[in-house]
Amino acid sequence: MEDMSQYLEEFLSDARDRIDSISNAVLRLEEAVKNGDEEAKRASIDQIFRDAHTLKGTAATMGFMKLSEAAHKMENLFDAIRNGLVEATPDVVDLVLEFIEAIEEMINNIEETGKEGDVDVDELFEKANALLKGYTREKGAKKAEEEKPKVPSTEEGPPQSQEATPTEVSGNVYHVKAIFYPDAQLRGVRAFLILRDLEEIGEVLETKPERSIIEDGSADVDELEFKVATKASPEEIKKLVGRHPEIKDVIVTLLEEGTPKPVKTEEGTKTAEEQPSEGGGITLRILLEKDAPLKGIRSFLVLQEIEKRAKVLSTNPSRLDIQNGDLIDGHYFEVTLAPDANLDEIKEAVLKHPDVAGVEVVEPGSKPPEKPSEAQGTQAEAKKPEVQPKPEVKKQPPAPREKIKMSKLIKVDVSHLDKLMNLVGELVINKGRLEQIAERLGDRELIETLSTTSRLMAELQDEIMQMRLTPVAEVFNKFPRMVRSLARKEGKEVEFIMEGTEIEVDRTILDKLGDVLVHLLRNAIDHGIEPPEERERSLENRARADLS
Repeated sequence: MEDMSQYLEEFLSDARDRIDSISNAVLRLEEAVKNGDEEAKRASIDQIFRDAHTLKGTAATMGFMKLSEAAHKMENLFDAIRNGLVEATPDVVDLVLEFIEAIEEMINNIEETGKEGDVDVDELFEKANALLKGYTREKGAKKAEEEKPKVPSTEEGPPQSQEATPTEVSGNVYHVKAIFYPDAQLRGVRAFLILRDLEEIGEVLETKPERSIIEDGSADVDELEFKVATKASPEEIKKLVGRHPEIKDVIVTLLEEGTPKPVKTEEGTKTAEEQPSEGGGITLRILLEKDAPLKGIRSFLVLQEIEKRAKVLSTNPSRLDIQNGDLIDGHYFEVTLAPDANLDEIKEAVLKHPDVAGVEVVEPGSKPPEKPSEAQGTQAEAKKPEVQPKPEVKKQPPAPREKIKMSKLIKVDVSHLDKLMNLVGELVINKGRLEQIAERLGDRELIETLSTTSRLMAELQDEIMQMRLTPVAEVFNKFPRMVRSLARKEGKEVEFIMEGTEIEVDRTILDKLGDVLVHLLRNAIDHGIEPPEERERSLENRARADLS
């Protein structure tokens, strides 16, 4: 049996993120239903379905079958909601939040003991089964198929998976074959991770073996086959799949040509992924400091920040290259957004990231500035840079580097950072003593070296302080669900709005702040907000008093 313990910490971290995402999406769904916002409703349901789907698969892969079954039941419930066979009523939302609480309890037990524990989910399953009585995925798919236009399919490729049929295809369609080494270990886990990566860059239309087998982590096969619709190039697909350990070879074959078409520009021919959409997309150029460390991670976090606030139509270079740090001229990348994007909000958010030198709107035919600093000061208004033509040495393309995956980011105990900061403090004290000795000896070379050392130590201190900062969203994301639960229990109506969740605070302070805010919120709901009927009486009495 495969040893999955090495993946436990990553699984727990991902599971908690999924739970927070589902919780917030459920509350957004409830608000969208109340306001009759069908677009927001659909987006929330799709988000919940994807997170529950992934959580089900990762839990099954890790061997936590009770957790996987709970996520699967929640996934089925939202599939039924998505297909209009179950209504997203407050009672249904209550049931989903109960599922989330049960899953959270299982996750806590796994973290403490390595097992899910004896969490009782039988009653939740009975409630869900009552709602889903007579419902199957096939019935939901059949109803969705009757309401939506069918997608043309090709005769080539592996067998089709029922759960993966999209309603529309975007990009070229490829057949992707991944071949394992004969002695490859953990094939089931690797197959699931490859499937998840492919879903990040497009639509997985078909799989071999079946999707359910891959998602359960039991795909112990020599070869994997996928039919994928994506705007990524064959080279990018091959690079994405081939980065996984134990993969001997990746074969990518074009089946259908889709949306990426060659486009003529002044700079040459590019694919549609690099061009603004025909609908009049807005292209932003994000410039980083040329000497910025970890450009790949910085750029990828900036891209995620943008995606939270607007629909990203395309990127230049590709998303994969941005994550790798393979930027244009080594220091900038471009993102094409939907025309309705709020540029001021996006610029303000992006410029808060470390080492971002500037953000500018790319006018047709414009050129990047010679230096990133020329793009600064564009927060209020984007200006087209004026670049005087002058001879310059042709820049060499960035040297190939090892791929930096977001999954390689690690969590560090704050105590280790405290110790590191103390050691840096000791170095600063000793540096001061060395400077005194250098002055006494009159050695200018030594003094200059110590000056450089002083600057490096200051940068090291800043980096350590930066590492300790955590977005308050990590703690605040739990508040909406808690507030809703308390309000429902007390029979009160509460509209809870959070702002500034992107602000970063020292982790130690944030942990202490979280407990205080929970106490304040509980008191506000218990004692600061009256029941609806009492509020109505107060308003009526005030109105009578005003009339008299």
